[in-house]
Amino acid sequence: MTASSACKFFVEPDGIRLQARLKYTVRGARLFALECRGLDPAWKIEELGPATLVDLDSLAPDERDPLVVPLLKPALGEVEITIVARRAWSADGSPWREVLVEPVANVLRPGSLVVTSANNVEINPLPDEMVGLTPQPLSSTDGLLALSTEEPLSYRATGPLPRFVAQCRQLPRETSAQVATVVECRRSEASVTQTTVVQISREASDHIDFDVPAALASIAGKEVLVDGNPAKVVVSDLAAELGDASELAPDPQGLVRDPSQVATGGRVWTLTLPQPRLGRVEVVIRYPLAVAAPPPGKEGTIDVQLPMPRVNRVTQNAVRLLAEAGLELRAVSADWHVDKSDSASRADRGVGQRLLADGAQFQLPLRITATGNGASDALIVERAWVQTWHLGIDRQDRAVFELLTGQSRVEFLLPEGADMNSLQVLVDGARVAPTKGTANRVFVPLAVPRDRRQVVELQYRCPGTLSSWGRLELTPPSVVPKCWVRQAYWQFVLGDQEHLAYLPSNWGPEFRWHWAGPGWERRSRLDDDALERWSGAHHERDAPQGYHRYLASRVGDLQPVAIVTAPRWLIVLSMSGVTLVAGLLLLYVPRLRRPEWLLAIGVVATAACLWDVQLAVLAAQAGSLGVLLSLLAAWWQRQVRSRRPVRVIVTRSGSSRFDHDLTPTAFAIAGTGSNSSTTAASVPVE
Repeated sequence: MTASSACKFFVEPDGIRLQARLKYTVRGARLFALECRGLDPAWKIEELGPATLVDLDSLAPDERDPLVVPLLKPALGEVEITIVARRAWSADGSPWREVLVEPVANVLRPGSLVVTSANNVEINPLPDEMVGLTPQPLSSTDGLLALSTEEPLSYRATGPLPRFVAQCRQLPRETSAQVATVVECRRSEASVTQTTVVQISREASDHIDFDVPAALASIAGKEVLVDGNPAKVVVSDLAAELGDASELAPDPQGLVRDPSQVATGGRVWTLTLPQPRLGRVEVVIRYPLAVAAPPPGKEGTIDVQLPMPRVNRVTQNAVRLLAEAGLELRAVSADWHVDKSDSASRADRGVGQRLLADGAQFQLPLRITATGNGASDALIVERAWVQTWHLGIDRQDRAVFELLTGQSRVEFLLPEGADMNSLQVLVDGARVAPTKGTANRVFVPLAVPRDRRQVVELQYRCPGTLSSWGRLELTPPSVVPKCWVRQAYWQFVLGDQEHLAYLPSNWGPEFRWHWAGPGWERRSRLDDDALERWSGAHHERDAPQGYHRYLASRVGDLQPVAIVTAPRWLIVLSMSGVTLVAGLLLLYVPRLRRPEWLLAIGVVATAACLWDVQLAVLAAQAGSLGVLLSLLAAWWQRQVRSRRPVRVIVTRSGSSRFDHDLTPTAFAIAGTGSNSSTTAASVPVE
């Protein structure tokens, strides 16, 4: 009999798990039991199988030297036994020594050993004390290895009773965090959005704690999200948890604690995770902040409260300052410094500055200055042109604004879902780097000198919202705060097989019907080149031809639009189908040809044309095929009726009766002679 073994050890904080697979090759006489050794009494056997081969009722689990495995039936040939066991391990610092389980056989082939551990257990092998083990590359990562991210240890086992020796140590949970906060300030209020990326390693955690200043804990309208989903927050008192601030000692796990928060009545937010997590967890906290903007030329203060995660270390703590036009924000605390590597910070305008702090900081005092000077800060949008390319599902926008303002920057709000990474901004044809805010807001710096017309151009990609019925909901970019637009155009560019079926009334059509060969088509009053000259946009490369362009206009603010598009085949099929059905009903249902019905149909058709002339022309042209088929059906009916056979019934004096089907050209009745026994009767024709 020959045999081999394959063992796997998985070391966890609460014990060691063993998975052993013993392979026997039995030749000659059949065996009623198999033996193995190396499994000392400290191991608690959890599984012994397979159940179709091992007789568990006859097993003596306390007899381990060797362990005799009784079989349900005599074994011959290839036989495999699996053992799953568990034992505790000592955390007192003494080395872990383990003898491998191996089968008892005449010939013992080399075996294998794989040792891995939980993320919070460190294994340092001691090769000088090992016996019969040689390192080898790992050949498989199945089974227990899938439970750990640590690199497993793999050995080739030779000789009797190989022994593994290592030093094991349980590691505490390790957490780190990167904190990025955006402060957006307006004249009446401010908003704070803090994004904290917590990295959890070594041991999974089912919650994340934040130390929250008391001033923030009392603010209404807070929003807390974990990985984009609303979080379950449990609030507790920080002073009750930590005791007297003067007696605070370093946290045993090295977590960041701020004793000053205890004296000011701070709170603890415990964010419960749906399940224990390892790795990256993103927490977003938003809250409003009341602001009283000072008069022009004056200064005020804002005290921004920042919740901080309880982690071993805060690797980054950054704040981006964004302010409405006419306001400037600057930090007044020595704990915060300007990031000189950031382009917006180097501009030194107090707008878009990026501040950095070393470690956790719970307060950010800011100085707010009103720099507005009255009429020169007014924002006027002379002209606006939005070009939307929608080919299939993807959407790409090009928005051009001609502005008249004395401001040094302008804020824009992009549509929801816009790809901020694809955003390109040009001012008077020159590319500039905008400052990106929260909720798809961007701050565009304007060129100097001020008080003149400047053209701002935005280009970005945005996912479309096309429904199954062709309804396309579009939202244009807008200037913040919203202002009156003296003249605006919106150009929709669709695929070569897609047509605009409906344009709502809040945007007026700017196209006309022109005869083009076999039919009518819609042409915009202004083409791409004319729109670029009108808006002052820089000339792009010649746009590809063959696409359908539709132009709409309005005066006032840029409002969203919900247009309806349809492919050409659907328009022709639906309109032609309706007209064909209507024509066939008039042809085969004589009651519908009465004057009162024809008058009603005419009134309905006239009302539809008056409701939407553009749609009426489109429907009439698409339904011409149905009209043609209806006329063809009427002609065919007339031809069939003119050739319809006539049935002639001839009745004689006898009891017999017979019918003849005669065509009109062959219709004739022969005269009867004097010797005839029958008399010709009247001939009714059906």
